[in-house]
Amino acid sequence: FRPLEALASGGSDQFASRDFFLINAARYTVLIELLRGGLHVFSLDLDAALLREPFAQLSPMPYEILLQSDARDATTMQETSPFLLNDRLHLPNASSVSYVNGGVFFARGTRAVARLFEDAWALASQDLGTLNEQDCLNR
Repeated sequence: FRPLEALASGGSDQFASRDFFLINAARYTVLIELLRGGLHVFSLDLDAALLREPFAQLSPMPYEILLQSDARDATTMQETSPFLLNDRLHLPNASSVSYVNGGVFFARGTRAVARLFEDAWALASQDLGTLNEQDCLNR
């Protein structure tokens, strides 16, 4: 790993700030290295809380990655917001999409899952300040 540049722009909590992308670049660097190394990762945003130990439920599931839905429609789990579909995801012909949350997930340490996160971060890095990694996971 390489040292993280000094945070200077006033806060990593401001979307599209220099520090926001420095923190996320460091987060994705570590995440991808852990997954490439065969380690499973349970990632949880700082504003989320666990009420029970999750591994008893997650470990036996056969999936390589489990992501939480971030769709506003909790019934169908489909996102239909024109702003999200057109402006953020650049899907003008879509009427709805399954929209996942990149802040809470369980990922098994496989090359395919590591590649998913590599591709998402590469896409987000193409236009810093416009795209975020969650939108890129959904493309």
